[in-house]
Amino acid sequence: MKENQRVAVTKKMLREGLIRLLRAKELDKIHINELCREAGINRATFYRHYKTPRDVLQELESELIRQLIPLTKTPGDIREAQKMLEATCTYIYDHADVAKILFRCNSDESLMLGLNEFYRQFLKIWKKERPSTPMDEAATRIVIAGVGGGAYCLLRQWILEDIPKTPSEISSILCSVLRWPLPAELLEQDNK
Repeated sequence: MKENQRVAVTKKMLREGLIRLLRAKELDKIHINELCREAGINRATFYRHYKTPRDVLQELESELIRQLIPLTKTPGDIREAQKMLEATCTYIYDHADVAKILFRCNSDESLMLGLNEFYRQFLKIWKKERPSTPMDEAATRIVIAGVGGGAYCLLRQWILEDIPKTPSEISSILCSVLRWPLPAELLEQDNK
């Protein structure tokens, strides 16, 4: 038990040290010695857990995504999806220091994939509520990629530029984007 606590504390110190360093310089310019000094640990301890500072960053990203996953379970309806999206925006807003670093370091592919999965679920609900406009699988994938990528870019800009919008306002914007009518070319003909 003590060993697990010691490892957890060491990793936390390294993550916090990396966050402090990333506020001032790029990841590729951070050396292991510098990170160890900042975290107050020795190199041997660092190498017991990681190979590079990028590994610390990836673990930081994974931790953020693990915290977001419970907030984005499969929604039952549009209202529930909106609440989940607002909870996600609130979490990102509350952890903006880490989110900024991940967005800046382009180490956030998991967030984009998570948003794509969320929008996949949102589109299923949307298709149920608008059965007169079904989409085939290829069109669905295209829409999910576009909307998910757009949502990611919106969140990224919101956090990086400190845009003065609340998580509730951002989630409303993201939901309104999904309610826009889709181009007719993407929709299957009902008489097929």
